[in-house]
Order: sequence, then C-alpha cells, then structure tokens
Amino acid sequence: MHTGRWGHVLLPLVLIAIGLLILIEGGAFGL
Repeated sequence: MHTGRWGHVLLPLVLIAIGLLILIEGGAFGL
C-alpha cells in the first residue's frame, strides 16, 4: 500500500466532504 498516493486522493476528498457538510448544515440552519 502506498500511503503517499492515498494521501493525495484522500486529502481532497476529505476537504470536499467537510465543505459539503458545512454547506448542507448551513443551508439547513439558514446560516
């Protein structure tokens, strides 16, 4: 397993997932 390659794949996905959660929660609470 190459952690370096997974790091380049997981990091953007995690950032996008967090961004989507913030947008969804912000829209739900009207922030």
